[in-house]
Amino acid sequence: MEGTHKTILLADDEDRMRAAVAQALEHGGYAVLPARNGEHALEVFRTSRQGIHALVTDFAMGRMNGLQLIKEIRSFCPHLPSLLITGTPRDLLVCASAADDVPLPEVLEKPFSGDSLRAAVAKILSAA
Repeated sequence: MEGTHKTILLADDEDRMRAAVAQALEHGGYAVLPARNGEHALEVFRTSRQGIHALVTDFAMGRMNGLQLIKEIRSFCPHLPSLLITGTPRDLLVCASAADDVPLPEVLEKPFSGDSLRAAVAKILSAA
């Protein structure tokens, strides 16, 4: 299996989406640490940081968006591969990226298939 021995921190504030993404990743052999929002993802990261190989996060989440989460996590782990999953138009992401002073990570636009999700995760892991 492609994701064997790789653990993904997954942040999404929509329960159904988080469950579907987790299932797709697990189907690819990845272990998943789910988080219900950006703040929860930071808590999970702080307790499990050594075992996390990549971050997959939604962009639009409550008080902390996905780019802000990436920035916060990269202050502890600068090279953690990150994938932003979103339905937000790319030009708005570029603006948000500049405003939050975060380089735009790899982006996977919704809707996406399990295969395209797993391919995007494999891509960010192989680039690390």
